[in-house]
Amino acid sequence: MWGLFIFMVVDLAPESFTQQVRDCLTHLYDISVLQTNPLASQIAPNLTGLQRVQMVRRVLIETVEQLRVRETTGIPSRQERVYSLLLLRYVEGLPIAEVMQQLALSERQFYRENHRAIQTVSQLLWDRLKNGQIPDDAISVKSEIQRLSRFSSYDTIDSTTLLSEAIAANANLAERHQVTLHLHPIQALGNFNTHQALLRQTVIWILSQIIMCVAEGSNVALSTATADHHSTIIFQISDSGIDISALRETVTNSPIVAEFLATLKGTITVTQEDSKRSSYLVQFQLQHQRSLILVIDDNPEVVALLERYVTGMPYEIVATHDADEGFHMAKNMEPSCIVLDILLPHTDGWKMLQNLKSHPQTQSIPVLVCSVLENPDLALSLGADAYLRKPPDRISFLEALERRTASEH
Repeated sequence: MWGLFIFMVVDLAPESFTQQVRDCLTHLYDISVLQTNPLASQIAPNLTGLQRVQMVRRVLIETVEQLRVRETTGIPSRQERVYSLLLLRYVEGLPIAEVMQQLALSERQFYRENHRAIQTVSQLLWDRLKNGQIPDDAISVKSEIQRLSRFSSYDTIDSTTLLSEAIAANANLAERHQVTLHLHPIQALGNFNTHQALLRQTVIWILSQIIMCVAEGSNVALSTATADHHSTIIFQISDSGIDISALRETVTNSPIVAEFLATLKGTITVTQEDSKRSSYLVQFQLQHQRSLILVIDDNPEVVALLERYVTGMPYEIVATHDADEGFHMAKNMEPSCIVLDILLPHTDGWKMLQNLKSHPQTQSIPVLVCSVLENPDLALSLGADAYLRKPPDRISFLEALERRTASEH
């Protein structure tokens, strides 16, 4: 049946189109790359800028999801594996080694299946475009940034690379406005994790707005500074004729910047550094933060799975298999969230949930019940903040953590 699916297609997608799809999937959460790919103009010819990028990403993910629908209709397992590979590698952005491990593939098998997966999703997208099945509505900036933050990798930031990429992305714009960009001596941003792609797009956006606000002949120098609990990206502007009120309004009141800052938990300020030298500072500050997640579960494989899910994310997992110890840890460690199994040895997990929600030291801590028991209504009625079927998939787990820890900071 799989062979018929491939060979009965009359109008095969050209290799150049398949390569465009491959490039877009590989850089699914990189706004600057998607903006320049020819596929974007084919998918969203009536949109521009960020809205076009949003539509490209949406359509690609929807096309991948077409394979998931077929998964429930008896299509052979090879197609199920194609869908899983696309989801894990490109939508969730997992490293190749982890995808190979989860799908039990050798390296040779992975690259063979990956090639087949790209061809399949390219053909589906080719057919959608040919038949006029691409939606013409756009997605909100907020939803796009939320998706980018969910799937872009967290990692320690390389300051030089970050600021150099921001300058490179704005080089043509700066040349048109006759603005000089350069780097000041750079300190490391510190050993903390944040969304790499999201931070990169934020810095690029802020720099572009500064370039368009300053006068011709101005200089903008980028640098960083690190304190105990925060890091700051500094844009130093030398411009004798700048309207600092207009600059402040443009940089700090942009809806897009506001969404970036809300997701990154950052702040931005515009000040005059030296009136005699007409020097101004735009400072983008990030807080160093990690959320502590307490997992109470007696299954070490599930704990290991959740630890893999949060690798490189702003979460730290501590775990125990003992309910009494978990209750003690919850009171003393004040975690941002508790992941609670129900089938615990020597303990009724429902009673454990009631104890957590009735004790004054723990009642305000969000609890995610994660169990093989299909009883979400009971969990919620006893005070659980969310219910996850065990074992949860990575996206559902991270979404639940994001919602329950968002108000912490």
